[in-house]
Amino acid sequence: MMKTEQTIMLAAKQAAFIENMGVGPEIFTLGHNNVQSSIAANHVCIKSVRRKFLSESLYEVRMDEERRTAGAKRQQKHCIAFLHN
Repeated sequence: MMKTEQTIMLAAKQAAFIENMGVGPEIFTLGHNNVQSSIAANHVCIKSVRRKFLSESLYEVRMDEERRTAGAKRQQKHCIAFLHN
């Protein structure tokens, strides 16, 4: 994360603890980065015309591989459970 993003996330985390009459704020994020924070209810990703940084491309490749691996493991688990029944 860039320094600016870290600053914004720190402010959002601090704001998450503010309560008014027992209700906290609804936090959402907006930006070009497609990574959603765990404290944000929603994230709106704005399309960008700039080329991706190498780190962004590598991150997408890794996430795709992890999704495929997780899907394959989940499918294997269901097949094994089916065979044992």
